[in-house]
Amino acid sequence: VMLTGCGVFDFNQRLMNVQAGMTQSKIKEMLGSPTNRSFDQDSETWEYYSVYSGTEDRISIIEFVEGRVTSMETITRPKVQEHHGHRDNHHN
Repeated sequence: VMLTGCGVFDFNQRLMNVQAGMTQSKIKEMLGSPTNRSFDQDSETWEYYSVYSGTEDRISIIEFVEGRVTSMETITRPKVQEHHGHRDNHHN
């Protein structure tokens, strides 16, 4: 789910409250279900995608070990727009 409009500010505020040691259920309560989820034997990673500005998207990656937050990273990248089945990157 991509977040847009005023929901982005609220989401970013909630994201700033994520702390190491929080449980997966607490993160889901705060941020909702992740856009993507992956895991291996020892850890699980949740990704949240949001629109940061008119030209940028933001990806927040939260890693859990034994069901608790161990790290979080947020990446801001230029927005990728898709038109008629192909990607169209706009660079200023």
